[in-house]
Amino acid sequence: MDQDLRRALQSQAVKCSDATILSQLASAATAYGLTAKELAGKLGAQLLNQGMAPGTPLSGPAVQSFLTSLAKDWNKENQAKACVTPAAGRWAGKDRPSFHDSLGTGTKAEPQGTPRAIRTAAAPDATPLSAVRPAAAAGSKASPATPQSAPRSAFKSRTNRGQVVSTLNPQIPRASGQEARMIHVEPLGVQLPARYLYLFECLEDKVAAMNGRITAWQRWLRQTLTTAAPGGRAAIAAAEVDADPGGLDIAPVGVPVQEDAYFVGRITCEVEGGHLNNTAVVLEGDTSLSDGARVHLDLSQLRSYRLFPGQVVAVKGVNPSGTKILVKSIWTHLPPPSQEQQSSAGAMDIGNLSGSSYAAASRGLSAVVAAGPFCLADDLTFDPLHELLQDLKPYPPNMLVLFGPFVDVEQPLIAGGMIDITFQEHFKTQVVERLLAWQAALAVPCQVVLLPAVRDAFHHPTFPQPAVNIQPPEQHLVSLQNPCSFSAGGVVLAGVSSDVLRHLSSAELARNEPGAPADRLAALASHIIGQRRWA
Repeated sequence: MDQDLRRALQSQAVKCSDATILSQLASAATAYGLTAKELAGKLGAQLLNQGMAPGTPLSGPAVQSFLTSLAKDWNKENQAKACVTPAAGRWAGKDRPSFHDSLGTGTKAEPQGTPRAIRTAAAPDATPLSAVRPAAAAGSKASPATPQSAPRSAFKSRTNRGQVVSTLNPQIPRASGQEARMIHVEPLGVQLPARYLYLFECLEDKVAAMNGRITAWQRWLRQTLTTAAPGGRAAIAAAEVDADPGGLDIAPVGVPVQEDAYFVGRITCEVEGGHLNNTAVVLEGDTSLSDGARVHLDLSQLRSYRLFPGQVVAVKGVNPSGTKILVKSIWTHLPPPSQEQQSSAGAMDIGNLSGSSYAAASRGLSAVVAAGPFCLADDLTFDPLHELLQDLKPYPPNMLVLFGPFVDVEQPLIAGGMIDITFQEHFKTQVVERLLAWQAALAVPCQVVLLPAVRDAFHHPTFPQPAVNIQPPEQHLVSLQNPCSFSAGGVVLAGVSSDVLRHLSSAELARNEPGAPADRLAALASHIIGQRRWA
């Protein structure tokens, strides 16, 4: 177990050389029924939230804080698990409880021989259902790896209702009034079909997609870096750019070059599926310019960098032998397009963050964004969603964006089969009809946008996901694919319901300049903007 845990911690960029700490973590993994990979993932996520730089050795206080947090999650999980049906088994005649004694308002008795089920309320304002809460079976153990919502009692007794936890860009004034206007939502970029044959992609199609990314990056590099101001992190000084009409002279990857040249390709690991380290970083070129060649990158001369597998970068350096590039500079972020480029191009296609050139929205856009799950651990009444809509009812925004999951497969009652309608019907009655009733009661129109999540039980559990098929189609209630980019009120927006930053944090190879402040969350988020892609 210790060796597996050591390898798992290394994959999360967590350094642990103390045998005592390693033994404590191994004992905790055994006690809570976690694999080495699951425990390392939880530890890496907590260290990331605490702002600890990657590669920092684990300390005793950090481990104790993690073990305390793990124990709290374990206790909460057991409380939530108490709401789920006991382990499968047969009731002995006298010991079987009466269904009429245990069922509450909103449920009905089922014939003997059928499992107890929760009948959800069909109307948005119906009486909240009473969940059946049998005691957990003796010896049952819930997995603490799955985060769950708080119990209803904790949600109802919360003391920070309406509290502003954090404010971004406080210098921007808040809108004092809301103009009654309808916002039109237009999806941008390539739209996924509603029906798709998964896992049947051809190898040639995958290669073409990767080539398209590198080729597009080369094009954007020539267009943007030739006019970018020198001195920025992502800008190349004008003196370093050739004066030819192409703008930037890009050399093929894998060809010996004795003088400084620019190379463009995607970052990969020397070993397929391995974790990046200083000696295993490889640059892979496209098939049109570089014939798919791969070369190692020598990063020893760089003071700082942030790399992850699949990242498209531009490298300046020399490649004397054709097998290793001595990197002198590296650019991982494209600068924002200039106003001249936007006006001359007319339309831009920036990977998944594609958009059209729109006139400035002088009237602005008021939007509220909320992320699921919207159910508590011990019922399916969607109390958080209900309270959100009630808070927005007096002063509704122009647009409300809701991220899934809506019908969460990890919700205890859903996972335990304690529902007697289909997941699609549950989504329609508890989410769609509730939103339509809320919109009908508003004094001003509000456009609602729904984005599914991979944990939605009624939708495709794949990434990316197509939009949810809402029938009949509603003008003021639309669903978009996950991830997506769309325009609303003259503003181009993009969203994704998956935790992209967590995946990046476990795969990133980073070196910070000595003495420079390190904000890892901001740096991880900048990858999405700099790469102009979600994945």
